[in-house]
Amino acid sequence: MNSLASSCLAFAIALGSACASTPLESVFVPNPSNDLKVVYAHDQPGVGTITEYVPANEELANWRHLLTIQFLEGDRRTPEVLVAALEKQAGQHGGTLEWAILDRDAHSVLYEWSLSDCPKQGAAYQDQCELARVLRGNDGLHRIAYTERARSMDAASRAHYLEAFRAATVIKGPEGTPVVVAP
Repeated sequence: MNSLASSCLAFAIALGSACASTPLESVFVPNPSNDLKVVYAHDQPGVGTITEYVPANEELANWRHLLTIQFLEGDRRTPEVLVAALEKQAGQHGGTLEWAILDRDAHSVLYEWSLSDCPKQGAAYQDQCELARVLRGNDGLHRIAYTERARSMDAASRAHYLEAFRAATVIKGPEGTPVVVAP
C-alpha cells in the first residue's frame, strides 16, 4: 500500500473510531497528514461529535497546528447559513477579522479566515488563521478545519489542506459509502 493510501486508511479508521457510538455519517478527508494524534474527542448522541488532532510534537493546551473534524447531528441549516453564523461569532472576538469564501456548491462551502490583533487575552485570542469546509449530509452538517496560531498560514500547509478539503466527502457505513445528499 502506498503512503497516500495508508494515510487515507489510517485517518478513516481514526475518524470512524472517534465517532463509533454515533452510527451516522462521517467525513472522509484524504491524506490530512501522517503525524497527527487525537488530543480531544467528544460524542454527544443527538447533538454531534468533534475530534481534534495536533502534530505528534504538540499538545492540546499549546497547539500551533490543529485539525478539527466536527459533525452537527440533525442540523438542517444550509452550509451557507452555518458559515455566516461562524463569521458573525468570530467577529465578536474583536481584532482584525478577514474572511473569504473560496468555493461553494449546492452542498458545501470552503472558506478561510484570519484573526489578528485581538485585544482580549488568552490562547483563544492569539493570532490565528483557518482553512475550513462545511459539507451537508443527510444526517446533519460536517465541518473540517485546519487552524494555525499565526498571522498567516504556512503556504505549503495551506496548499496541502486546500487540496485535501476539496477532495473530502461525506461517507456512511463501515464500507465508507459516499453519501448522496437528498434534496
